[in-house]
Amino acid sequence: MISFRYHVVTIVAVFLALAVGVALGGGPLSEFGRSSDEANERVSAENEKLTKDLDRIQQVTEFQEAFGNAVVPADLSGVLADTRVAIVTMPGASSAVVEGLTEQINRAEGVVAGTYAIQPALIGADNKPLVDTLGSQLLETLASPGVADGATTYVRMGGLISRAIATGDDERGVDEDATSVRSSLTGAEMFTVTSGGDARADVIVVVLGSEPPSDDGSDKLLASLFAGMATTSKAVVVAGTTDTGSTGILKVLRENAEFTEAASSVDSVQSRTGQVVAAYALGRMQDGNTGQFGANGEDGPLPRG
Repeated sequence: MISFRYHVVTIVAVFLALAVGVALGGGPLSEFGRSSDEANERVSAENEKLTKDLDRIQQVTEFQEAFGNAVVPADLSGVLADTRVAIVTMPGASSAVVEGLTEQINRAEGVVAGTYAIQPALIGADNKPLVDTLGSQLLETLASPGVADGATTYVRMGGLISRAIATGDDERGVDEDATSVRSSLTGAEMFTVTSGGDARADVIVVVLGSEPPSDDGSDKLLASLFAGMATTSKAVVVAGTTDTGSTGILKVLRENAEFTEAASSVDSVQSRTGQVVAAYALGRMQDGNTGQFGANGEDGPLPRG
């Protein structure tokens, strides 16, 4: 059974902090507050922050408990046997999360074929004309691009990235088309090979990073990009934190049918449990089905079966 001792201690600490905040607000600080509205506002804001922290910790703990009930123990043996995984990071992605995912992929008997980084230039809203032009040029030069005719700008670009790093068949070599896409995107400072990359993968896990601006259409752009990545790979799993699954970009993506029909997602991957779930999803969602998992996932804490 997974131990929740750490989370229990954390919750107790937060409760104590809340109690201290309430006591100070009603005791010594109450007099100070009468002469200083600013001090009262600071105390109120701190208590509100502590309450939100507690809610988030409780949410993650409930996820951990649900996971523990579903898998005792969390045995990943063979889940990714003979499966090569491409890890794609978004700008601002946590290196600790990438390391944790790599560990769980190895535990599941999978192999990380390569790690890649999408650069800000590829997803910047102002760069859409350049992304569109480059994608069109690549389609004209590739022998077998694997992208449907009439694909929109970012679905096409996602498909080209998938063609460069993943494959749906047994031929995993980096062929001329894959090399051409990598070289073009690297030259345009939109995409880099971080490590490995000598073979193409079967599945892709995308690690989310910094939250994009909420009003610049990033959700639609990313939904199309990730949907395009599912073109060649057997599965795409988008991994994010608990916060991004509850109030951030992953929550918005999960409300987009273009995304949910093409890709799976897992939140809470800042935790070891979330990383285990991501490995499960990579192994279990290669049949064409998709699911949304984690503390905020509507399909439960992890894939069944």
